[in-house]
Amino acid sequence: MRRRLRRDHLILAAATIAIVMIVAVIWATQAKMRLNAVRSYERSTPEVPWHPMINVVTEQVSVYPGSYLTFIARNLMPGGPAKDEIPSIDRPSYVLAGKADLEPADTIIGIDVQGVPMAYPLRIMRWHEVVNDEEFSVTYCPLTDSAIVYRGKEFGVSGLVYNSNLVMYDRKTGSLYPQMLGIAADGPDKGLRLERVHSTVTSWGLWKAQHPNSLVLSDATGHDYNYSEDPYAGYVSSPRLWFPAAATDETLPSKATVIGIERKGALAVLKTSAISAGEQEYDLGGESLHISYDPYYDTIKVTGIDGPVDTVEAYWFAWYAYHPDTEVLR
Repeated sequence: MRRRLRRDHLILAAATIAIVMIVAVIWATQAKMRLNAVRSYERSTPEVPWHPMINVVTEQVSVYPGSYLTFIARNLMPGGPAKDEIPSIDRPSYVLAGKADLEPADTIIGIDVQGVPMAYPLRIMRWHEVVNDEEFSVTYCPLTDSAIVYRGKEFGVSGLVYNSNLVMYDRKTGSLYPQMLGIAADGPDKGLRLERVHSTVTSWGLWKAQHPNSLVLSDATGHDYNYSEDPYAGYVSSPRLWFPAAATDETLPSKATVIGIERKGALAVLKTSAISAGEQEYDLGGESLHISYDPYYDTIKVTGIDGPVDTVEAYWFAWYAYHPDTEVLR
């Protein structure tokens, strides 16, 4: 009887060891595949030192290596809510500025569409993240505090994140677009760069002073949300991130607001310092940039050799995660 029990124990132990070895082989194979993808990307940009967690834009060109985008696609993470559980607004309605139920200090995303000023309050955008109008989509990610307007697509919220950043999907093709990257990482559109529409993040009071006849996104969205509540309350004041970033740096506090500039190189301008400095000149990749404070909107304007430069206002951790080679002006 004892011999039989001992034999059974030996068989069980051997089976356990075999299972552990199989799992280890599978894990090692998957890890090797991911590292090979990263190294493949590194070979396409040899001037950038290889790092096992590199998952960021290191070559500021219009065509991205397929291996880099494949790596992004393989490292997308579930953000909690499933696909479309954060509902985009697809049939937006608007009210005139005088009818808008907003406080002067409320933050809005402002755009000008063929001479018509339009404002999108963040207190609504936090709940929906995407507003699809006829010719453009207003996008906002609360986790990276980034607002970008794109032209020519209709997006939904995929439920995935990358570097804590919203990943949108094209409703026609299903292609996946990380919001701050603005390039399809997966799907039929893989590699396609989106066209941006100039936008301004400012307070409602300042925007209304410049555009008293502005249209404003109505809170009559058809959804039963209390837009006076912030679903991300406490997130801004905490240094903790909800999801991992591919690359991190402590040059600035993780949620310091920076103005991100992407030209022949990448530059992060600390917003508070830029406001204090007033006007500055900065050489980025051989291009002289004029950086100035705009008192009308309490924001930063950047001008290059070809005129105004599109920027991204976002948290430092998010900008760095996409641009680990970024220069910093503070």
